[in-house]
Amino acid sequence: MEAAYTPALSGSTSDHVLREIATLAATGGRVDADSVHRALSERERLGSTALTDGIAIPHGKLPGLKDAVVVVARHTGGIEFGALDHQPTRLFVALLAPDNDPTHHLKVLARLARLLKEPECRQKLIESVTAEAMNQAFIDADDRVA
Repeated sequence: MEAAYTPALSGSTSDHVLREIATLAATGGRVDADSVHRALSERERLGSTALTDGIAIPHGKLPGLKDAVVVVARHTGGIEFGALDHQPTRLFVALLAPDNDPTHHLKVLARLARLLKEPECRQKLIESVTAEAMNQAFIDADDRVA
């Protein structure tokens, strides 16, 4: 699974943030930014992937993708993303999965949700100012939640 991290989202709307996430996902060259944006936007039209505690897990499936791609991104001020608690969303953990393996998609999505339920993990991700610190927060949480 490939992962990209950024503590510096700057979009002021949900569409802008999804475009930033799509660009980050495409950085490795395995996916096309427009395809990612389209997949994430289509899923958001079904209902917001924002949860509570400032977290959203946008996700979608892409044809031709061989393995999952995860983008972990922070927006320092937070934006309106349709959260269940009506609070600004600051942490976005996007999942892109192959369209031919729904089981894998659900397993990765469930694992991400479990890690994000851990308060220490959420807090470290929200406070992280570097991509490396965000990556380490997930590694530490994965060790604890294993």
